Amino acid sequence: MSEIYNARKRLIYLEEKVGIEKLNNAVKQTYAFIDNASTTRAEMLRHPYFMDMSLSTIKRAVTELLELELIKVVRMGSDGRKKYLVTT
Repeated sequence: MSEIYNARKRLIYLEEKVGIEKLNNAVKQTYAFIDNASTTRAEMLRHPYFMDMSLSTIKRAVTELLELELIKVVRMGSDGRKKYLVTT
């Protein structure tokens, strides 16, 4: 089997395990980014990972993930105004 096929098979398995297999690709990409490391919306908008995604698409993806309770907003550090997105 090819490496690409195996990687794709593994990705499908992991998406099913987390429960995001039915979501669109933009939401899956956003979830994967947040799952890798907690982040703020501002950091997401500046990151090259989202270079091909519009601001409104990122906002919709974050909103959908929040509504599905796959991520949550938490305040971290001494600056209470800074809100991080983390997976649940």
